[in-house]
Amino acid sequence: MLAGGELRPPADYDERWLWGAALAVAAVVVYYVVVLWLTRSGRRTDTDDSPTSAGHLSLAGDLDALEAAFKRGSLNAREASQRLSRRLRAQIGHITDVPAETMTLAQLRLVVAQKAAAPGAGAANGTGGAMSQVPVLVAAIEMIYPAAFAPAAEADEQRFVGAMRLARQVSA
Repeated sequence: MLAGGELRPPADYDERWLWGAALAVAAVVVYYVVVLWLTRSGRRTDTDDSPTSAGHLSLAGDLDALEAAFKRGSLNAREASQRLSRRLRAQIGHITDVPAETMTLAQLRLVVAQKAAAPGAGAANGTGGAMSQVPVLVAAIEMIYPAAFAPAAEADEQRFVGAMRLARQVSA
């Protein structure tokens, strides 16, 4: 409806713009869903037969499996040291409720010493007697710490064997 040439009808936009905008919004929504799904907590990405996987129930059983893999040669000293460290750290984390798996050795020593010195250490999570195992586990980690980071050829088998011996004191 034109009134003396002053009014003009609305401009017609091509439908492709509408579909393009709808697809862009849908792409953003899909992106956020995928990111949230892939980064949800509690997701395990390692499905190997490491001593910390779900199939292993006890520290003693884990140590047996690790030692057997080392003896038959499927793990070199470095890999065995890394897996032993991971398993011992998981045990320390279970006993003390500290994130031992992600700590350096110096941080682990400090936090464990603080936990041990705290009044009622271990009583909060029912691990009072188990708290006495933690210094032995930390000592075993200290023993294999250099080997876990050494090149495969330089990893010391004796350190692994000594650390395994210490860890068995706790699991016995």
